[in-house]
Amino acid sequence: MPSFKTVAVIGAGAWGTALAGVAARAGRDVVLYARSAATAAEIAATRSNPKLPGAKLEASVKVTMISPRPRPRILS
Repeated sequence: MPSFKTVAVIGAGAWGTALAGVAARAGRDVVLYARSAATAAEIAATRSNPKLPGAKLEASVKVTMISPRPRPRILS
């Protein structure tokens, strides 16, 4: 079974944050994707998530925002 060095976690809620922490402690390079820039900035600055009190993220976890989808253009 192949081993993956890099893990992307989509969703920075309690479950995603916990999963990112476990993967980082297992030696993986982790990128945690949040829905909003404000959430990503808060988690990156504090290394914790208010939805998961008491848990600290490893310094190696990178936190970023999911790129917003472009709005569809309405042609008339």
